[in-house]
Amino acid sequence: MQASLAYASSEGTLEAIRYELVRREFNAPRLDGRNMRTWPELYNEVAAACQFPLYFGKNYAALFDLLTDFEWAPSPAAYCLCIAHPGLVLESEAANELKLFVDLLRDAAEQWREELPRWDIWGRPMPSADFGAVLHAGVDKLHAFERWEAAGVTVLPLSQMLGE
Repeated sequence: MQASLAYASSEGTLEAIRYELVRREFNAPRLDGRNMRTWPELYNEVAAACQFPLYFGKNYAALFDLLTDFEWAPSPAAYCLCIAHPGLVLESEAANELKLFVDLLRDAAEQWREELPRWDIWGRPMPSADFGAVLHAGVDKLHAFERWEAAGVTVLPLSQMLGE
């Protein structure tokens, strides 16, 4: 995966994209923007999709901690949150809330890409990895991608991530 945060997709199904990502040894949980309209919903959706441990605190800091850890999951080549209906993410919150989530994702991506030694809570080394998101939108794709770009993301075509 190239050093970008978000990749756009409106072709095919998100499941087919996830299949291809998993085939390439990505950890690619599926999230649904319809279940992420508020912060509490977002915490629940991400926790369920990423299979967060029960100790997840369901707050901004805890979300960052677990998105930059994944010590309970196998170490893949990359982590890619696959978000269906991305135009609905945090739409019921204040206008700047999507930018806060984007900032969190960007900070998580930067931390994953660091080449510094990292250790999980058991003292095992954690390799650097890529981290990003696929935004899969259907008929609302223009609105969805515009919202994310307004929040500070350059949304690139999915083909660039896959090297096609």
